Amino acid sequence: MAGTLAEQLTAQREEFKRVAPQSTQEVMQDSANRLKESGIMDTARHSGDHAPDFVLKNVHGHDVNFASLRKNKRVVICFYRGGW
Repeated sequence: MAGTLAEQLTAQREEFKRVAPQSTQEVMQDSANRLKESGIMDTARHSGDHAPDFVLKNVHGHDVNFASLRKNKRVVICFYRGGW
């Protein structure tokens, strides 16, 4: 799939509308509306925001301290869903 991220997301939404049952689309839209109305976006982090300090396990099971990582270099945090 080529194009900008915005174009890819638009294509994905159109494909969802084409193949998903109407009842599924309504549930998804209702959930999105409830999230927006909850005010969660007012406290969400955005691109460029500073992340709070935290400690997580790496792929080897060792603790990694975010504060120590960003002390000497830039850090990119990537979240992925993984395989379910």
